[in-house]
Parts: sequence; C-alpha cells; structure tokens
Amino acid sequence: MPGIEPLSTSIRHYDETRGPDGSPLPDWQSVLAHIAGLTPEQRDRREQEIVRQLRANGLAYQPEDGEQHRQHRALDLIPLLYDTPAWQQLCAGVAQRVRLQQALYRDIYGEQRLLKENILPAAMLYAHRGYLRDLVDPDFQGDVDASLAMAACDIGRDSAGSWCVLDDHCQYPAGVGYALENRIVLSRVLPRSFKQYRVSRIASYFRQLQTNLLAGVGNAGHCVILSYASSHPHYFEFAWLAKYLGYPLVEPADLSVRNNIVYLKTITGLQPVDVILRLIDDIELDPLMIGSGNSHGVPGLVEVARKGGVRILNPMGTGVLENPAFNSIMAQLCQALLGEPLQLQSQRTWWLGDDDQRESALGRLDELQLRHIDVPGEIFEPARMDPSGKQQLLRSIALTPASFVAELPCLLSTAPSLLDGEMRQRPFALRLFQVSAGADFYTMPGGLCLLDADRADERRTLQNIPGSKDVWVLSDQPVQEDTLLRSDSDDVAYGMANGELPSRIAESEFWRGRHSERVESAVRLLRRILQNLLDEDRSATEVLATPAMQGLLRALTAATGTFPGFAGRGGKKKLAHPNRELISLLQDARRPGTLANALQQWQLSASSVSDRLSSEQLRVLNRLNDLLAGLANLALPKDLCEDSTVLGQTLELLDELLLVMSANTGLEHENI
Repeated sequence: MPGIEPLSTSIRHYDETRGPDGSPLPDWQSVLAHIAGLTPEQRDRREQEIVRQLRANGLAYQPEDGEQHRQHRALDLIPLLYDTPAWQQLCAGVAQRVRLQQALYRDIYGEQRLLKENILPAAMLYAHRGYLRDLVDPDFQGDVDASLAMAACDIGRDSAGSWCVLDDHCQYPAGVGYALENRIVLSRVLPRSFKQYRVSRIASYFRQLQTNLLAGVGNAGHCVILSYASSHPHYFEFAWLAKYLGYPLVEPADLSVRNNIVYLKTITGLQPVDVILRLIDDIELDPLMIGSGNSHGVPGLVEVARKGGVRILNPMGTGVLENPAFNSIMAQLCQALLGEPLQLQSQRTWWLGDDDQRESALGRLDELQLRHIDVPGEIFEPARMDPSGKQQLLRSIALTPASFVAELPCLLSTAPSLLDGEMRQRPFALRLFQVSAGADFYTMPGGLCLLDADRADERRTLQNIPGSKDVWVLSDQPVQEDTLLRSDSDDVAYGMANGELPSRIAESEFWRGRHSERVESAVRLLRRILQNLLDEDRSATEVLATPAMQGLLRALTAATGTFPGFAGRGGKKKLAHPNRELISLLQDARRPGTLANALQQWQLSASSVSDRLSSEQLRVLNRLNDLLAGLANLALPKDLCEDSTVLGQTLELLDELLLVMSANTGLEHENI
C-alpha cells in the first residue's frame, strides 16, 4: 500500500497482511484499500473522532501525587484482522495453556507432586514472590475454589510465522477493559466496515464471565469488583468494566471481614458479599497473609476464602503462574500434568537458577534479554547496556541467580498502522483473554493488540506502549448483534443493586459537591476582581485603592480560607500590591483553598466515583480538567494587575470555567 514504510532493519519481520506463501491476504488488501482511499481530511476526521470518544469515556487526567498526568492512549484507525480458521487454531493452543496453568495451580497448592518428583525445581517455585505458602492445602480439605475463571496471555509471531507466548496474566486480565473500549469506539468510527467484514462480537466473553460470577450463588448473589484506588494507572479500565458488567466497583477499604463473612460498607449498613471479582494483585489482598506486600488490603480475607465464606475470582495465589521461569520447563509440565505435547511454545527461556542453563545463557549474553522474575515487564538487554550497567546486572545475578531468566528475543511480526497521521508497519504483541466455560476455556473473539514501544531497558506495560489496535476476527457467516450496552442508549450505565452505596462513594460525592461550591465561589470573586482591574478609565493603582476593590479582595480571602491573605496580618501591604497573592490564589495547587487546589481536590473526588458518572458528566469533567491544565500553564507576570493582555486571557479562562461548572451543577441535579 502506498505510504506504508517498511521497517528499517536487515532482519525480516513476519508481515501479517500476507499468507505463509507471501501472497497478499484479500481481507487485508480490502481494508488497506479502503483506508488508502480516504482523503487526508477524512482520515483526520476519523482519528479526531477516536480521540473524542476515548476522552468521553473517561477522565483525561488522573491525579497522582498532587500533579497532573496525561492519560493518553492512542487507538489505531486500522484494526488487526484474522479469519476464523486461523483464529480457532490459535485459540486451541491458548486454551490448552490455560488448562495447563489451572492444573499447575492445583498441584502447587495441593499435593505438590511436581515438586516431589523434581519436575518443578523447588528453588524456581520458592524464588517467586507469587508463591503464597499460606494457601497450600495438601489434603484438599479446604473449600478454596482452585479453578481459574479467567486468564490472559501476551503472544507474538516470530520471523518464521510461528506464535510464541511472551507473558502470562493469571491474577486478573489486565487490559480487558481497554479491549472493550477499543471495540466500542472503533465500531462506531468505522460502522460500515465493521458490518461488512462480519466482525465477531466480544460480548459473548463478558456474558460468560457474568455466568461464572453467578455460578453457585444465583441472581440473588451480591457480586463486587475489587480494584485499586483511582490513582492506579489501570483505574480507568476498572471503572469502564464495572459499568459494562453492572457490578459495583469497590476498594479494599470498602470491605470488612466479620464472623467469616465479607461485608460491603454502605450508607445503610453492612451488606454481605458472595463473590469478588478481583482486579488486584495477590500480595495486596490481605495484609495478614505471609508475603503480603504492604498494610493495605482486607484483613482476614484469606481465611474467609479458605472457609468458603466468599468466592474470589481468580482464586488467590494465581500470581505464581506468572513466573517466567516456568517457560523453561513448560513442555515437561504439559506432559506431566496433561499427558499431551505443548501446542503453543513459549519464548526460548533459560532459568539462571540452574547451573547448566546459567552457564549456557551467560556464554551468549549479548544475544539474549534478561528479566527479574518478580518485576513484570522489565527487560534488560545486555547488548545495549554500558559496561557499568552490565556489571551491576551480573552482580545481581550472582547474588540471586534463581530470580533471573534469560530469553531469546522474539522478532515480532508487523501490521500496518496509522497513528498521528503517519502510516507505517509496526511490530506488535497480541493479548488474548480467556474465560472458563465448563471443562474448557473460551477465548474472546478479539483482544488487545499492543504496538511495540521498541525501547530498550524499559518495562513492557500498558502505560508505555505507543498505541493499540482493535482485533477483528472475521466470520464467514452472518454475525448476530450482541452487546451488554443498554438498548435505549449508546452509553454504558451503572445500576445500584439493592440500594447499595458504599460509604466511601457517598463521602467522595459529598466532598465533590463541597469542592464544586468552593471552585464556583473562588471563580466568581476572581472574575469580578479581574474585571475591575481591566477598567479602561482608571489605572490599576487607583482601582486597588477603592473600598469596593479592597472589600472584594478581603472577601476572596474569607471565601477561600487562605488566611492571612488580604484580611490578616500583612493584609494592608497585600491590598496595595496584590499581584503575588492573586497569582498564588490562581495557580498554587499546593496551597489549600486556592482555585487550583480546589479544582485539584474536586478532581480527586470525581476520579474516585467515575464508574458512577454518566457520559455527559465525564465529558464535562474532561473539559474541567483541560481548564485546570490551562490555568496551570498561564504565564502570569509579576505585574499581573498592570498587564491588561494577561488579565484578559485569565478572565476568558475563568469565564469558561464558570460556564462549565454551571453545566456540571446542572448534570449533578439530573443524575445524582
């Protein structure tokens, strides 16, 4: 296709647009021809629509450590295509891998036959922090559910066209919310193509997940989704998934254990919880558990789960399955546990806890990449490291060799991408999501395509990828429409079950309202002050000397609570020279009571309840976040009161801020 640049490398990447014999794939050629036929204006309009919808689905900024961090995820306009036969063949290998992981989990926390027969080296298991010895039940007398309800794995295709597993995600399927969002957005941006190519629906995956959640408790069971706080980088997808599935999103502080029952703290009292869909790591579930990472979590949760008082999906302890050292013996594990050959191979892996494997790997160090088994996504490439960095790495390996693996890098296949107006081939990894379906596992007919960051010595995470693609599995039969979205709206909606409202949510809503009032009060007073300073008939000095202006400045201090300010000690001097105090009241986010601080505190409260907000409210919040960033970026001079140009720019921003705050207040009355 014209305009797609080949990768600048002498090594051949497998091209996803061509078959094994090198011939162009018809579906790919059709899609690329359609994209090529768009005018630059049409492409720009579609890419802008993608950005608009991504922003409309969640907060554009996430508050963290008192600063503003842009949450920007680029979604490629060109999807990743696979026909049904190729997809089914891939799914068979992935399903076998999850069955193997489930069998491995049961053995590790059960009879431990693999350890006794030395198929699984004890040092390999014990070196990984995901192994939780509290959960070992060799006599199988506990009621802990040892079934994996869901899993995910990252796979890539090498230069020969063979798929290999890069990473496993067994605690919770990170990225499934992003995959859902990508599908909803791209199907709206390319509606004709979506129908024309008979794209398989992914709602079936989420329906099966709902079935698993309610298994054994029925429709009357109380299910919650347990996640990290709103400052977590994945919080957006947690909130998006909770709204789509229709279950309340809670944090560990929202739950309490009493008399072997897990309760949700609500404004009407404690409500028992039957099922927890957890989107949180094992080591942060229960601070009383041996190996717990910190003091957070739900004290006593492990004991309740062991006694069958609550069902947790996925079961605790599944983090041990994410140990990359297992890839060095995965074929042997498959034969020992399933009695069949491994269909989907892993990356060629050397576990450095084994003397022979360590000697072999260190002898070809510059050809390999190294990883610490307890730090997901972090990759060391010795060939690109300076001598001091390489020596430090070798010292770390010598101290704890069992904590490191070496891998033969997988030269990822490429697909055409259009991001930021640039069309070229990009390498990618594919994240596939599986959910339990009886005795087997069902793979989502789609997934998350992660464009490769291609950066050395950087963690491979969802936050540092340059973009993602939606994955389209093309059916040869008509596809029936299927969605969990409400039929009367194009928006996902959260519905409270049995009047539940966690106390934390109610508190956040209260403070969101209070901070909203504080923002409006500060904005109205600041607007009036700046309007007076823009008086064309009088100088700033004359305006500041008037009793009315001095009263406004004192009222601003009283309304914001920023004493002493204009009303306390030193107030007379500030009344005559208010520039420094006004700049602080406008931009100092670290000072309690200022406009910037009130907006930031309001944002913190809003982000913690984003799963409860309508799409209209989220759009207003996005705009308010933009205005907060604009306020922080204003270059306010020391002589602010005398600079009419900057005063006008600031006043214009405050005018829009007041307008958006009014819209926010109206939506609150309609939606609360």
